[in-house]
Amino acid sequence: IYPLVILTGSGALATSLTTSLTFRDASVTVTCASGCVSDSVAGKRASFSFSAEMDWSNFTVQVGGVVVPVSAVKATVAGKKFLVTVNSLPSLGTVQAASAVVITSGRADVSVVVTSQADDSMTAETSIYYVTAPEVASAQVDATGCSVVVKLDQATNKAGMTGAWVACDAILRTIPSGGSQPVPFRFGNASKCVWTTNMEITATTSNGASLVPGDRVVITPSAASLLRSADGVSRTHAQDASTAATGRTLLISAAPPVPVVSVVGPQMIGPCNAAVIRATAASCRPLTYVWRCTNDADLDAELRKLAPGEGTAKVRNDWVLAGLEYVITVQVRDFQGTWSRPATHRVTKIALEDLPGLSVVAKGPYFRARPASFQAKAEFSPCASTNGRSTLLFEWSISPGATYNRETAFFSRTGPALTIPPSTLNGSSVYATLLSAMTASGSRAEFLFSFSTDAADLVASLSTDGGGVVSRSGAVTLDASGSYDPDTCSTPP
Repeated sequence: IYPLVILTGSGALATSLTTSLTFRDASVTVTCASGCVSDSVAGKRASFSFSAEMDWSNFTVQVGGVVVPVSAVKATVAGKKFLVTVNSLPSLGTVQAASAVVITSGRADVSVVVTSQADDSMTAETSIYYVTAPEVASAQVDATGCSVVVKLDQATNKAGMTGAWVACDAILRTIPSGGSQPVPFRFGNASKCVWTTNMEITATTSNGASLVPGDRVVITPSAASLLRSADGVSRTHAQDASTAATGRTLLISAAPPVPVVSVVGPQMIGPCNAAVIRATAASCRPLTYVWRCTNDADLDAELRKLAPGEGTAKVRNDWVLAGLEYVITVQVRDFQGTWSRPATHRVTKIALEDLPGLSVVAKGPYFRARPASFQAKAEFSPCASTNGRSTLLFEWSISPGATYNRETAFFSRTGPALTIPPSTLNGSSVYATLLSAMTASGSRAEFLFSFSTDAADLVASLSTDGGGVVSRSGAVTLDASGSYDPDTCSTPP
């Protein structure tokens, strides 16, 4: 290395710039001969093949700017090639302290400079790389809280596991926000995890799941003691202190959807029975239910006593007065604290003993291309007489949307059983239904409920000319025109 001084200008206006130049012999080369891949700890042995046109015996080796002792030099071709061996490479941490090191996918490429001590122009550069222990790179929960995808920073040996589903506590745990220790079963008591690739784990939560965005996802100790890089070079996740205690903060992958709650139940309460009102909302995580009565403080006080996880409200007849309509609402809150809009149900106490309470047995799921079936049930008050129980006249009326509207009703039938023919309903739609029952005395009971249809799987059809047997030298025609969407047409085109 030689200093270089550059002068500009003259006299009092002259300025100078001092720098240095390194002169290297272009004929000198070095390659890594062995030990070119190492884990992150110190002490590994490596050898480098140094080629030159002169006989040199003393060398300096720098690994990532760290000078390491040379343990042996062996001439493999007299005066031209030398095998330079170091018995103890520095740890990756030592190299990181001496120079800037970029770790990509668990691999850190580090320069190695081998120089002849007799002539520093006889120098050449190669590289080795360190393999770090796998660590969690990201963790995302979907908007519903049903699925968590955990990605690692590199391909791994999957901790020796296969592609089978296992209990999540065998692989993952979470540390609650603000906590310091992993807590078991926050994915749910029956949660399942699977290695979808050798660097990605998918977890399906179950009932009782309590993990939330902001938790830190970590590898369990049992899995960490086996988890290495896919090539087996790295230390285990548990052995590497820089990765074993880290984990990654659980993030939400999308804006959470607003939960939707629906409510079903009888509109009337007899003089000696109760009204059982049920709220339903789609969720794979426990929901919080809040029941209220908006127009009666006494009934509201009774509803407030229900447990937060209670999706059914039982209104006793002695809580309400005859002839008055009570407006009952229910809201649900999901695991992220997002509230639904209130669902409303109205119920009135009547003096007639013989008017039954109605309910419906649904036989879903429902699709456009299939018939939809429902069965009416009538439950009479314990104090009702037996007269007229066998003469109930049932009537069904269906309107589109979650709220029943008599003006838009498009389908009606009579009888205790309802069958809706195929192609009457649309796929992926919601329908409100009014079930009414009239007694022999002319009294009328009603029951409102809603149901939804699912999207049907597409039907694929593929045919070939010649019955599927064609000549190797001939053309073949593939015909997919028989494929169709059952939600837009009930029969193939």
